[in-house]
Amino acid sequence: MSLKRLAFGLQAVVTAALLALLFRNFDWTLFQLTFARTPLWFYFVSFGVLVVGQALYVFKWGLVLDAMGLRVPFWRLAEQYVLGIFFNNFLPTMIGGDAARIYYLGRQEGYATVATSIFVDRGLGFLSLAAWGSVLVWWLDITTPAFLVARKVLTILGLVLVVGLAAALTFRLAPVVALLRRAPLMGRVAETLDLVRKRGRALRGRPGVVLAVFLVGLLYSLPFAWIYQLYFRLSAGLEVPYLATLLVLVAIAILSNIPISVNGIGLREQLHYLLFASLGVSKELAVGISVIVFSQFLILSVLGGLVWLRLRARGSLTVARP
Repeated sequence: MSLKRLAFGLQAVVTAALLALLFRNFDWTLFQLTFARTPLWFYFVSFGVLVVGQALYVFKWGLVLDAMGLRVPFWRLAEQYVLGIFFNNFLPTMIGGDAARIYYLGRQEGYATVATSIFVDRGLGFLSLAAWGSVLVWWLDITTPAFLVARKVLTILGLVLVVGLAAALTFRLAPVVALLRRAPLMGRVAETLDLVRKRGRALRGRPGVVLAVFLVGLLYSLPFAWIYQLYFRLSAGLEVPYLATLLVLVAIAILSNIPISVNGIGLREQLHYLLFASLGVSKELAVGISVIVFSQFLILSVLGGLVWLRLRARGSLTVARP
C-alpha cells in the first residue's frame, strides 16, 4: 500500500469518527426546521457572496503573478481556480487543487512561476487571516474553552508566519542553493529552489502588492460574516454579534486546513459546532450553515469539472517552460 493511500485511509477513518461524534444526540427535526425557515432568496444571495469572494481570491492571485512579471487574463485564472476547487472536492486522493493549478497553468506559463505564485498567495492569505484573527480573539476576550484554544493557535500561527515573511523578505537563498548543489542527491531540489528564488525576487520590491494581498484575505471574510448573521436571524431568530461571527469564520478558515480528514469534512462541521456554541448557536443551526456553504462550493466544483473536461478534450496545451 502506498503512503498516499495509507494517509487517505487514515483521513477517512478520522472523518467517520468526527461525523459520528457530531451526529451523536443530533436533533434532525430541528435541523430540517432550520432549512424550512430559511427563505429561498437567501440561498441565491449567499451563493452570490461566495462567487464574489472567489473572484476576490482570483484577483489576489493575479496580483501576485503580475508582480512576478506574468500577466494572465482574469478569466483564465478564474478557470484555473474553479478547476482547483473541483480537484479538492471530487478527486482528493489523486491530486490537490493547488497541484492541479500548477500543472495546468504551469504547462503554459512555467511550473516554477505558477508554483511560487501559489505559495506566496497561500502564505500571505494565511498570514492575513491569522493576523486579523489574533487581533479579534484578544480584543473580544471570549473565554470559553474552544476560544481559548483558538486564541493560542491563531497567536502562535500569526507569529510563525510573520517571522517567515520577514525571513523571506530579508534572507538570501543563494547560499542555500549553492550548499544544496554540493550535497549528494540534492541537485534537483537545488535547481527547483533556485527557480523559485528567481521567480519570487520581484516581490521583494513590491510592498504594495504584499499589502493588497494581505487585505484581500480580510475583505473575503467580511461579507461572509454578514451572511452567517443573516442565516441565524432568518432560521432561528437569533442575533449573533458580527465581530464574534467574523472571528469564528477566520478561525474555521485556518483550522479546517489541518489535513486530518478528507477535504476537511467532519472537521469543518465540528469547528462550526464548537466555536458557534460559545456564541449561543445550537449544533443543528451551526451545522446547517456549514452544509449550505459546502454545497455551494460543490456547485462551483461542477463548473471546475467542466473546465477540466474541456482542457482534456482540447489537448492543445503546450509543454511548459520550467
